[in-house]
Amino acid sequence: MNEAITLWIDESTEIKINNDEYNLIGYLITDSYLDELNFLADLKKVRNIEPKCWTTIHGSKITNCKDREMILLDRWLDIFNKNSSVYFHCFFYKKNTKYISKSKNYEHYFAKQSIFSLAQKMKIDGENINKIFNKTKTLTILFDRRRAHSANIINKENEKEIERINELEDVYRDEIAEQIKKITGKDCKTKNFTIRFSFVSSECFDGMQFTDGLLYLVRKKIEQEVNNKENDFTKLFDKYFLDKYDLHTKKLGFKKIYEFSTKFNFFESNSI
Repeated sequence: MNEAITLWIDESTEIKINNDEYNLIGYLITDSYLDELNFLADLKKVRNIEPKCWTTIHGSKITNCKDREMILLDRWLDIFNKNSSVYFHCFFYKKNTKYISKSKNYEHYFAKQSIFSLAQKMKIDGENINKIFNKTKTLTILFDRRRAHSANIINKENEKEIERINELEDVYRDEIAEQIKKITGKDCKTKNFTIRFSFVSSECFDGMQFTDGLLYLVRKKIEQEVNNKENDFTKLFDKYFLDKYDLHTKKLGFKKIYEFSTKFNFFESNSI
C-alpha cells in the first residue's frame, strides 16, 4: 500500500441483537493515487451500461434484485473484486455509552470508534493484518455527511430550531487523531504523519455510494445469522465473497473466514 491512502467511511447503526445495540462501520480503502482515480472512473463507466443507472445508491432503498441500483451494485462488486489496489474493511462493535466521558458527548465517542479498526492495522508490529497500513504517512478521511448531526437551539421566542454543529468536523478530526496516536504512536502534529478529514455528500461520490451499498450487504449478512433468512442482498454478498468456498469453509461463517483477510476484512469487538 502507498504512503498516502484514502478512507471512505460510512456507518450502519441501530443493529439490535439479543437486546444489545451494535454499530457497523465500513471503510473503502484506496491509495490516493492513479489507482484510486482509475477505480472511481470504472465505477462511473458502468453506470452507462444498459440498464443505465445514474441515481444515487442507498443500500437501504433498494427493493429487489431487478432494480437498476442492485444491478449497478453487482457490477461495482465485480470491479472491486478484480482491482487488487482497493480494499474494503468492516468494523462491528457493541455500542456502550459508558465510555463517554462527562466532558464529551456521543459524537466524540462515535468519532473515536469509527477509526479504531483501521488504527489497529497501522501498527509497527504484530500479525500481518496489523501491519498492512503501517507505512501510511498521509491519511485522507472522507465521512458520509448523511448522518443527522444537529443540535436543538432555542430562539428568542423559546421555540426549538435545528442547527448544524459547525464544530463537528473538528471533533471528528481531533478524536480520530487521538485514537490513532494512542494505538499506533503516529502523531499528526509532526511532519511525519498527516490527517485530512472532511464530511462529503455521497450524492457526489461513487466511492461513498459503493461503501454504502457494500456495507448494507454486510449488515444483511449479520442479520441473516440471527434470523436465518436469505434474501437478494445476502445472495449478492455470497456471490462475491462466499460462493467460491467449499461447504466446509462456508460453515465457518463469513466473519471467521474474513477475520484475517486483507482485501475484504471483518473485525468484531464487543468490549469497547
